[in-house]
Amino acid sequence: MAKPAVPPTATDDEVRALLVRYRCPVPFHEVRTRFLGNIASPGMGVSPIKVVEGLWGGKLPEFETIDAANELVGALVMGLCVIRRGRLTPVEG
Repeated sequence: MAKPAVPPTATDDEVRALLVRYRCPVPFHEVRTRFLGNIASPGMGVSPIKVVEGLWGGKLPEFETIDAANELVGALVMGLCVIRRGRLTPVEG
């Protein structure tokens, strides 16, 4: 049986650029830490989208299109929450 395709992940630099574009008040190293904490949380009810919303005080920034929203959320969730190639990427500040 073939393995399912692995969704593309954003690089740290791409995530940083999106955080700047949407004026995220939280620095990258803290964003990364929050997502790693979400992964390690024993609570199954902790949603990654709530972590994203929390970066902007509980409400997502405004987007011009749904594709822009998907780009940001996808980059944060897939770029910071997934294990890449069987191991976590190093945390950089």
